[in-house]
Amino acid sequence: MSVDPVTWRPDDRATARVLPWSAGVLGTDEPLYGLPSIGTGGGTLHWGCAAYRFREADFRMRSAIAERFGEGALPEGSTLADWPIGYGDLEPYYERVEQEQGISGRAGNIGGVLQEGGNPFDPPHARDYPMPPVAQGPGDPPFVRATQRLGLHPFRQPLALNSTEYRGRPACVNCGFCHGYPCHVRAKSTTQVTSVPAAKATGNLDLRPHSRVLRIHRTADGTQVRGVTYVDGSGRAHRVEAPIVILTAYALENVRLLLVSGINGNGQVGHHFMTHNFGWFTSILPEATNPFMGTFNASSAVDDYTSELVPDNDLGVLWGSPIISVTGDLQPIEAYHNMDPRVRRWGLDLKHWMRDNYRHMHRMYSQTTNFPYPRHYCDLDPTVKDRWGQPALRITHDWEDHDANSVTLFGRYKERIAHEMGARAYWMDSPRPPYHLSTHDVGVHRMGRTLRRR
Repeated sequence: MSVDPVTWRPDDRATARVLPWSAGVLGTDEPLYGLPSIGTGGGTLHWGCAAYRFREADFRMRSAIAERFGEGALPEGSTLADWPIGYGDLEPYYERVEQEQGISGRAGNIGGVLQEGGNPFDPPHARDYPMPPVAQGPGDPPFVRATQRLGLHPFRQPLALNSTEYRGRPACVNCGFCHGYPCHVRAKSTTQVTSVPAAKATGNLDLRPHSRVLRIHRTADGTQVRGVTYVDGSGRAHRVEAPIVILTAYALENVRLLLVSGINGNGQVGHHFMTHNFGWFTSILPEATNPFMGTFNASSAVDDYTSELVPDNDLGVLWGSPIISVTGDLQPIEAYHNMDPRVRRWGLDLKHWMRDNYRHMHRMYSQTTNFPYPRHYCDLDPTVKDRWGQPALRITHDWEDHDANSVTLFGRYKERIAHEMGARAYWMDSPRPPYHLSTHDVGVHRMGRTLRRR
């Protein structure tokens, strides 16, 4: 953040401040609370490899809510909109990516036929994932049994992680350093070890690492892009002419590049910001879970409450989420930051708690989506600059009542599951957490048709 700052403020009246996103709100290296990695491979270097498809309703969220709850139920002032494309448009590309990158899992719906052991709420797949699920973490079977007793439908998560050798890359060795770290055996389907080598092998890729684009250039009338200016690792500036420029620097840095370059013809760049609230829930189980073993998502999830399937409720929550079991990739220092807040974090209390509880920890999280509003947006900070003297990205966002109520509602479901698992103790995050980034940030430059003014 000292060289690539991002600032945040809750509303237009507040002064934005640089927050230590990369340290996480708990003082950990938790990558979900920061920007994706800078470098070849981007966020896939450190991701937890969850590789879900959107469901059909996710592409028509506004219409689905109106059909279920009525137009009047939509939050006042929200700019929520349906996508201009549907699941059927993307399904062939989902399948192609899954086969080329390598996904482990079990599809629940192949050609309209439900598959045993898969997710019964899956959208239709043309064929199954290319690899079976990865080895199941020891903390996951209690979650599976408990959710089944509650009448839910657990399924193994699809992961961009090799469960077997695939296309010359080895299977996962369950080292416990997956989420937040590059994979030392290349089992993670990171583009650095999948797409990039394949593209280089064609002879058509000229890869220039340690470089940063500073500006996108256009024609004099502003109607077409003509290339970029970038600086290389030694700080030398270069201009590249190109008929097509593809921005792949993540949603937020894409916004900053567009705004720095003066590209905002329809006034929509940076608007409709949406992010995820995870609602972390931690339990202490009677059986050993050994959370230091295996990948972050070597576990199951339930989709019974997801998207338009959210149950009727007294909190006015209009859109649901999966509930995901997390079993591995929890190092002791991260566990310290995630321990029971009712316990003192020093002296014998700390030592005894870690001794008795660390190897019995189990986590659950959801991915509740906040709705977009005009007051949630990204723009250029007027005072904070990066190392090149360019404006930092500024995020204006705070948690709305619907956002907080969603976390509260899903906390109830997680509490019910924890009780069924026989948890000895449990605790959960605040419905209004201090983070405002999730590496799942979307909106900010919508796709769609724009009528050009004469």
